[in-house]
Amino acid sequence: MLPACTRFIGIDHAKPHPGDFLKRSQFRFFVTKRLILYMTEYPTLNFKKTLQKSNAWLDDLKDSMGWSERRRAYMALKTVLHVIRDQLEDDAAIDFAADMPLLIRTIYFEGWKQGPHKLPKVSSKEEFLWLIERELGWDKSVSVEDLSKNVFYVFSKQASPTEIKNISHSLPEHLRSFLVH
Repeated sequence: MLPACTRFIGIDHAKPHPGDFLKRSQFRFFVTKRLILYMTEYPTLNFKKTLQKSNAWLDDLKDSMGWSERRRAYMALKTVLHVIRDQLEDDAAIDFAADMPLLIRTIYFEGWKQGPHKLPKVSSKEEFLWLIERELGWDKSVSVEDLSKNVFYVFSKQASPTEIKNISHSLPEHLRSFLVH
C-alpha cells in the first residue's frame, strides 16, 4: 500500500471552499500538500536566521574575549558548552539548549551521552574551571574563568529572562554565579 501522501495524486488539490465537505482522503492530501509547500518555502529563511544568530554568538564571545579569530571563539564556546552540558541532568541539559540557535544547539549536543555513563559531576567552581582548562589544552593563554563568564554572558544576552530564571534553578549551585541575571 502506498503512503497516504502518494495515494491521492488524482484528487484536485485546489484549495477547498470552507463550506465544502471534504472526504478524509481529500483532507489528508490537502494537509500534506500544505505541509510540503511550507517545508519547501521556509527552510532557507530559517537557515539564514540561525546562521546570523550563531555568528552573533561567536562574534559576541570573540569581542568580549578580545580575540580576532572566530575559529578560536568557536572552539572555546564548544568546550565550555560541552563541560556545562555534562554537568547537568539530562532534562536540564535539554532545557539549557532551548534558546540556542540551531547551529549552536548542534554544537552543544555533539557527542552527548545520556544517562548514567556520563562523567562524574563536579562539586565546586574550581573543579568546573579545571575541566574547562583540561579540555582547552590547545590554548593555555586563556583565562578559563573569564571565558566561562563570557560564555554565560553571551547565553544570557541571547536568552529570554524567563528562560534564564528557569535555567538558574537547574544549574548546580557552583555554576549559578556565572549566569548573568
